[in-house]
Amino acid sequence: EEVVPGLHAGVARWLPVVRQAATRLVEKGTPAIGLMSGSGATCFVLAPPGLTPELGAAVDMRVVKTHTLTTVASL
Repeated sequence: EEVVPGLHAGVARWLPVVRQAATRLVEKGTPAIGLMSGSGATCFVLAPPGLTPELGAAVDMRVVKTHTLTTVASL
């Protein structure tokens, strides 16, 4: 995350945006994190289900909402 923004303009633009979105959620008491995946192909925000982080104008990015199902089993 230190090197890639200097090599890819899209990551340089959107990584701070997703980090700020996650920070705003955390400041409101919601667990969230904004990161970059792999070599910079994806910048993302992880947040609880039902929340949509505010990312501002999405002129040059594609937003994909997804979720992961988790199951808690009693042992």
